[in-house]
Amino acid sequence: MEQTTELGTRESKNIALVNQAVELITSAPNLSNAEIAQQLGISRTHLANIMKAEYAQEYLKRELNERKTRIDTWIQELYTGLPINPSNQRFALKIESDLAKALADKIYPNKTQTTNINLNIDIQQIQEDNEILKEAVSRLPPTIKQLILNNITQIRHEWRLPPTDTV
Repeated sequence: MEQTTELGTRESKNIALVNQAVELITSAPNLSNAEIAQQLGISRTHLANIMKAEYAQEYLKRELNERKTRIDTWIQELYTGLPINPSNQRFALKIESDLAKALADKIYPNKTQTTNINLNIDIQQIQEDNEILKEAVSRLPPTIKQLILNNITQIRHEWRLPPTDTV
């Protein structure tokens, strides 16, 4: 019973945080996730986790749909109506458009991944091995040497590697 109450409390807090986050997104669309998390007093990771939840996604989708509908209506009015002050209407349209973009960005985020690759390559050793192989091939009888060179050329072609002046 206590665990259920704790889950219910945590879920309620998360729903409240989602509501506040969406309010921040719609009232200040230029805020970054870090700034939203800071204003809510939570970590960016926690913000990302609660915004992935089904409730948050549905809420964001409803807001996005409402904004898109409103933008469509305003665009239609700009084309068909007699605007009293066109510059004000364009400004309002731009703000609503920015809000829709911000909501869409929160619903459909781009995944960025950074991978660190540590390579320990001993270039000098590779160059020495290459020189030894070249010397070994050059000491072979001409017919065997030609067979090896033909094989190297064929493998380079199969692997789609650029030709080089090896051996």
